[in-house]
Amino acid sequence: MTARRRLVYLADVVGRRVRTADGRVVGRIEEVRTARRANGEHEVAEYHLGSGALLERLAVVRSLVTPKRMLIARWDQIDIRRPEAPLLTCAVEELRRASR
Repeated sequence: MTARRRLVYLADVVGRRVRTADGRVVGRIEEVRTARRANGEHEVAEYHLGSGALLERLAVVRSLVTPKRMLIARWDQIDIRRPEAPLLTCAVEELRRASR
């Protein structure tokens, strides 16, 4: 059986809190990075979470602000079947950490 693709609008997930299976908030989805496929379409590659991702989305000049925490989740580490309630599909420790 092949996985069915479903259309989800970015506006429905950006700004939403991502929670762990036990309900703990990991951070908000602030930035979504895509990759171009061979057929020219784009697909989600990763989600950026946290205050550092918000600054990235707002394009705040780095030298004017203190570095902030950002978590980076691969496309398969967040379940967005319910866009209003994104769910982390892995342990928080498996997310990549970045500082801005």
